[in-house]
Amino acid sequence: PKNPSEKEEIEGIAVTRAVWDIERTFNFIQTGKRETISIDFTDYCNGPLECSVLDDSDKFYTTYLGFVPGDALADMYGKWGIKMLDMNVRVFLGVGGKINKGIRETIINEPEMFCAYNNGINVFSKDIELNEKGNGILKTDDFQIINGGQTVSSLFHTRRKHKADLSKISVQMKLTVFKDEERIQKMVPLISQYSNTQNKVQLADLSANEKPHPEIKAISYNQLAPDPTGGSKETYWIYEPARGGYTEFKNLSAPTPSQSKKFNILRPKTQKFDKLKLAKVWNSYLRLPHVVCLGGQKNFAHFNVWLRDQEEDYSAFFRKSVALLILWNKTEKLFTKIKLQAYRHAVVSYALSWFFDKTDSKIDLEKIWDKQSATETIYDDLERMLIIVNDHIRDTDENLSLIHI
Repeated sequence: PKNPSEKEEIEGIAVTRAVWDIERTFNFIQTGKRETISIDFTDYCNGPLECSVLDDSDKFYTTYLGFVPGDALADMYGKWGIKMLDMNVRVFLGVGGKINKGIRETIINEPEMFCAYNNGINVFSKDIELNEKGNGILKTDDFQIINGGQTVSSLFHTRRKHKADLSKISVQMKLTVFKDEERIQKMVPLISQYSNTQNKVQLADLSANEKPHPEIKAISYNQLAPDPTGGSKETYWIYEPARGGYTEFKNLSAPTPSQSKKFNILRPKTQKFDKLKLAKVWNSYLRLPHVVCLGGQKNFAHFNVWLRDQEEDYSAFFRKSVALLILWNKTEKLFTKIKLQAYRHAVVSYALSWFFDKTDSKIDLEKIWDKQSATETIYDDLERMLIIVNDHIRDTDENLSLIHI
């Protein structure tokens, strides 16, 4: 029989202990997929979660509506963390934004009004188990919050940081179970897009959970980059396909000052990159600086079409990506060093694309990964190219998105 995870608190830190036997480990390695989250509502709600059911044999989905206690959602998030948001377009964006600050203030000052003010959560599950009457949810398989991640994470963080009482809070939940599994990957982003009204959803956000972005993210969380000095100070480059993922990962895994300090050393913020930057460095490498100049969203859309067609080892792709990021970041520093004043985004992209064109893209990216740096000769060439590209861009009247290498 499968054993549930056990929770305890050690010196103020919540610890979850679960058994990974050889079968479970083998299955994970074989499939390469994340473990699904199964929620037993009787553990969190003192019984089944009452719900209304909308089912139509002509539809390929069934919808369940219910109200989840605030403490229950906070407890779930405390156990599973951002794994509950794997199919969300973003993770917790912090309390600095107007929307999230408002959620926190309602939790603290007007908890009884939370349900009236809040849009609730939109959840996807692959399967569901109801009670005998068919009006109460017992268990769900693969519980994923596709809209409302800010609500759930705000409940958790406000209770933890401000000792907020969530006993008066209920959150409306719309849970959708698809009968046709082939439609899941297509429909989940659309549900998020159409139901979201709080924080702006960017076009690129809707692709955050499409292959291979989750695979690249998983690699970034597990593949240590070499210490450039040859020592043992290895670090991680963290890929953030969903906005806020890095910050929330830090909040959950390093809540104390000492843990936060260690986190910053092992996973420095300067080595965090999102999907828009990933698209910039690759389209520059592919000699498409005119596409980069179209802007983040259009550039990403072009890049993502190319990326989906690539059938390569994503670990190797990740290492090449980091090498390209190293070159991009250094070229930006060179731009500042030589005191160029404007068009940095365009000048850097065109200079790198020109460099890759002249070298026929034969620069050894694996070597840059190993050294976590390129040679001074490469940097000297890029510095000269920046000056030439800058002068050319200032002299031309053409639209930068129309100038091809």
